[in-house]
Amino acid sequence: MTGRRHERSLLGFWFPYDIRGWYHAAESLFGEALEAFDIDSSDEATQIVRAIAAAAQAKFMSVLGDSDSGIAQARLAAETLAPLPDRWAYLRAMEGLCECLTNGGQVEELSTVTNQAIRVAEAGGEDWWAIGMLNYRALVELMQGNIESAAAILEDAEEDPSRPPDYVMGPWRLSIRAMIAAAQGQPDDAVELHGRSIELSRRIGNRQALMVGLQGLGEANAAAGRLDAADVAYLENLSMSEEMGLLGEMAGMMIKIAHLRAEMGQKALAVEILACVRADPESSQVLAAMENVPLGAIASERLVELEEDLGSEVFAAAHTRGSAKSIEVGAKELLVN
Repeated sequence: MTGRRHERSLLGFWFPYDIRGWYHAAESLFGEALEAFDIDSSDEATQIVRAIAAAAQAKFMSVLGDSDSGIAQARLAAETLAPLPDRWAYLRAMEGLCECLTNGGQVEELSTVTNQAIRVAEAGGEDWWAIGMLNYRALVELMQGNIESAAAILEDAEEDPSRPPDYVMGPWRLSIRAMIAAAQGQPDDAVELHGRSIELSRRIGNRQALMVGLQGLGEANAAAGRLDAADVAYLENLSMSEEMGLLGEMAGMMIKIAHLRAEMGQKALAVEILACVRADPESSQVLAAMENVPLGAIASERLVELEEDLGSEVFAAAHTRGSAKSIEVGAKELLVN
């Protein structure tokens, strides 16, 4: 197989493994590809193939919780591809780096890389890709609290209704617009936008975008006081995380479910869930969706509040029950019940 065909094959594998949520398999697959080619090769095609494999593996490492390693590897891959004659591979690597930086909460570098990716795409006539990268530019503004600026950026990326739906960038654009609506205190608009994102994601089985949409839908429904609807969205997200083996995502979603159940009057159950999360090694994970604070610290803070509400005896019994469970067991019980 020629170097060029290797490049196309690796890029072709990246997308389906990404949207289907086959993260563990992808990390292994691209790791094997990385090892198959000589790191010291002077051949440009080999250098491109190795960099693509490194960029892809880095993205999946980041999603699986190793954000720092993912960022470092994705950064090196993008730097390697920058002077090489494959613009599309370079753009794909930069998009992967943007996702790693988002997961790691590295806002300043995310802004720099996003702007560079847009410049490269525009210079090469890749207008669709440039418009898609506006999602990250808007996300940077949102992460920095510049709500109106984020909204204005996505106005420039509005889809032409006369054209077919954008199933790749479209769900993310809708989810970010929903986040903006939520930040503006418009939960009903956020529910509608997340719903549209979820619909697009379901059509092609984009599980990653679907999970983001479901979490946002749950948050928006909770903000609007529709707690039962929020619970349904959170539980579907938890079920998908379990199927995909994403323990960190499961732990983060369990914290949200615990908060919701406490609001619904199920405070002892909320203590069980939070104690389960805090006792598990996954509690050391930091998720961008959870404000980049260790999950265990978030669980601990909420447990203190619930102890005051429940009293020491009821709290201690619930805490003991929860601490004895792994996250996998705790999640299964929530999904069954």
